[in-house]
Amino acid sequence: MDSSQEIINRYAKEAETYRRDAWLINFDAEILFNEFKNIISKLFNRNDSIKILDIGAGNGMLTEVVLSYFPNAEVTMLDFSNEMLTSAKAIFQVNNVTLDRIKFITSDFITDDFPSDKYDLIISSYALHHIRNTIDLKNVYLKITNSLKDNGTFICIDYYLEKNSDLRKEQTIKAVNKWTQNFNSITIAKEWASIIKSEDTPATLSLIISSIKNCNNVIPILSSKRGVMATIYGMTKLDIEKINELGLTEYVEEAKKDLGSENLIEIYPFE
Repeated sequence: MDSSQEIINRYAKEAETYRRDAWLINFDAEILFNEFKNIISKLFNRNDSIKILDIGAGNGMLTEVVLSYFPNAEVTMLDFSNEMLTSAKAIFQVNNVTLDRIKFITSDFITDDFPSDKYDLIISSYALHHIRNTIDLKNVYLKITNSLKDNGTFICIDYYLEKNSDLRKEQTIKAVNKWTQNFNSITIAKEWASIIKSEDTPATLSLIISSIKNCNNVIPILSSKRGVMATIYGMTKLDIEKINELGLTEYVEEAKKDLGSENLIEIYPFE
């Protein structure tokens, strides 16, 4: 299994190409980004002056979504790869995204403290699956909880594991087939399978939701709109009455279905 430094080195090398390849690698992203927009549209008015933290922000795919949706928002991008953040700045400039609403922080969300600010919305995409064990997983959720305002919400798009080995094997086959189709190459598909096996640590939804439930004063949320490999989950400090009022009840009910306790599977079962 790769070390954290080896992961950092890989992302440094891929910084210039990752945005181009991301939609092919994370092939569930389109449906999940649309679902993400649906959730934030229920939580906030577009003209709200909200503060957003993007953890594991990479080169800014999700940051760009919230900047375009919320014209008055301020976003802090946090990532352990300075090269990825530098790439984000370049991409934003090409896409005419103004940088005056963005803070860039090079930091490891697993080992380092979060910024001292409080946020209306904390977001993340395809990053938290790099967490290696249940202790770190729960600690990151606690840091997220402590960084949310009293009515704040956390929304994450990320990989997950199915509950049992048969479903995971089916998940693996579908993923490799989709990568083969997207890249028109079984070799590249197997390379991505090898990378995920060596450095990624997705958890089951049961473990994710039960870990969030251990945080104080938050309610777990989960979307039923999930892809082969990825889904949307999170937590909110809104009370149940406000959740119902905003039309988010289904996300709480979906999370309840997946409550339980399971050990973290340390690698994807790619063969």
